[in-house]
Amino acid sequence: MASSFSSGGNRCWTWFYRKLTYGLVKLIMDIPIEEYFRYHPPTPGSDRVRKHDRINALALEFAKAVDVEIEDPQCKQFAIFALQQARMFANQGITVDEIRQNLNAEQ
Repeated sequence: MASSFSSGGNRCWTWFYRKLTYGLVKLIMDIPIEEYFRYHPPTPGSDRVRKHDRINALALEFAKAVDVEIEDPQCKQFAIFALQQARMFANQGITVDEIRQNLNAEQ
């Protein structure tokens, strides 16, 4: 039996791309767009670094499990890629949360 990754491209990626393309995964941008494109050092006294470290450690642990438990190289590659993306967006979410808190505190 052929895997879902054979012939015709990667169905997992195609499914996700279609969801993004057709707007089923919505991007909410309620802070100025410029804030998404600049570096935001942690606010003194915040626990943002701890949150980033926790997300990074959990993502690494999961990636190691994927590496050990999955044999198919293409499945492994896409699982690791998806995990990298999840880690990136989770860390961005931590930063965006702090940006929102700081913007609300200024008002």
